[in-house]
Amino acid sequence: MNPLSYKRSICIFLQIIFVLSGYAQTRYNVILDKFIEKRNGFESMSYVMELKLKGFSDEDTQSYSAKVELVRILPDTLFGGHFSIQVGDSLWYGYNGSQVMRAVLQDSTLTIADIADKPYAFVKKITF
Repeated sequence: MNPLSYKRSICIFLQIIFVLSGYAQTRYNVILDKFIEKRNGFESMSYVMELKLKGFSDEDTQSYSAKVELVRILPDTLFGGHFSIQVGDSLWYGYNGSQVMRAVLQDSTLTIADIADKPYAFVKKITF
């Protein structure tokens, strides 16, 4: 079993135990604080996120699945670490501490922006 998957399973199990043991009767802030404290112990995490988008002129809601990988690097003052986000089989975004990268997987194009030169790279225009 993957160590991150194992840790996530333990975290979910502990949350269920807290709820079933009557711990949920305490304030939600206490539970959230304990969850954040536990999460802060992890150096990295990975999860799958489901995105749903519906534009004003679209008839149907578009669904996307994205795999997110986060690595905590405390000296990084922008994001607090590095990340990798792969949206389906079409897009990939990454950050390595100094550059934000965007890859369009269908045509194998890679765009790299230096955060020092373009601090808002890829924030204003994100297309799927």
